[in-house]
Amino acid sequence: MTQASVGPLFEQAVMHESVQPYFHIGAQPRRLPVTVHNTTDLGLGPFSLFGRPVVIREGSAEVRVGATDDQNILMVDALELGDDRAHLRFRHVVEGVVVEADYSRRDGDGWTLTRLEAYEE
Repeated sequence: MTQASVGPLFEQAVMHESVQPYFHIGAQPRRLPVTVHNTTDLGLGPFSLFGRPVVIREGSAEVRVGATDDQNILMVDALELGDDRAHLRFRHVVEGVVVEADYSRRDGDGWTLTRLEAYEE
């Protein structure tokens, strides 16, 4: 799997009906673009969410959000890619929501979301 092909994994998880409302895009458009802070060993290639390229930050440093910050920051702490299966776990920092998603490979090279769990910390 190439770096750039992780975009569909994020898109399926973020656009899921139980996750998308936490982004408040319609009510708070200043929350765009989404920032993805990747703490895994796998590099992320460019991709878009909500029609805008995401800002990708790589590294293990914890993201600190101040009381006045109101951004869509995703802290990725698990990304496992296999030939037929994938797993993604991220925290939406401002909203305090954890999202865990599992995927299976479709015919061809696409991915199907098979399980998603979203819960507030």
